[in-house]
Amino acid sequence: MKIAVVIPIYKELADPDEKYAFWQCVEVLGSYPIILAAPHSLNTTYYENLADKPVTIQRFDDSFFKSVTGYSKLLTGKYFYEAFQAYDYILIYQLDAWVFRDELSAWAEKGYDYVGAPWLEPPPITSGKKPIINLSKRLVNKVGNGGLSLRKIKSHIKWSFWATWMFRLLPKNEDMIWTLFVPFKKPKAREALSFAFERKPRQSYELTGHHLPFGCHAWNKYQPDFWQQFIKKY
Repeated sequence: MKIAVVIPIYKELADPDEKYAFWQCVEVLGSYPIILAAPHSLNTTYYENLADKPVTIQRFDDSFFKSVTGYSKLLTGKYFYEAFQAYDYILIYQLDAWVFRDELSAWAEKGYDYVGAPWLEPPPITSGKKPIINLSKRLVNKVGNGGLSLRKIKSHIKWSFWATWMFRLLPKNEDMIWTLFVPFKKPKAREALSFAFERKPRQSYELTGHHLPFGCHAWNKYQPDFWQQFIKKY
């Protein structure tokens, strides 16, 4: 089973929380290949020095990193996943994610096509505009958020044409497209809570019997006071 950790980056310097998240990723998951997904024009020297170990740089067109819509277009496109065909799975690790321990291989061995934190409530609308079609409520208890997500490469390549077509029809966040419109094999919400928390981490912690997940997303945005007891910054 070949697994890589893919960290999307789009700016030359990380803010303090992003730097801690980067270090934590390298510390916990450093035994896997770490790949920085970056725009062609970005100088990645800062991140390469921050990693303090060899990392690979995978370049994509700058347009994909200028907005949430551009990023979603990239992650619903076949070309993104074809860049990682040497691997069975990739873990998308955005720099507002955190991992507590290495359970990556164990999750890959489960054979799911896609795993992310389940949405325990409708996610926010990121465009700032009232959508013509609001699908947020359909995401409740679905799997899952893409900020920290495990993805089977073959399955994403297979369904990328459909995901791309749906994105053109409904330009929503990429994780919403994969969740609602692609028949992936995914864990139920309760099992996925052992993979990651996002919104409502206190409630998630109760639901897992006070057991921390493999990781979390947006820890500095949703109930950050909850995470202070578990996330110790360097």
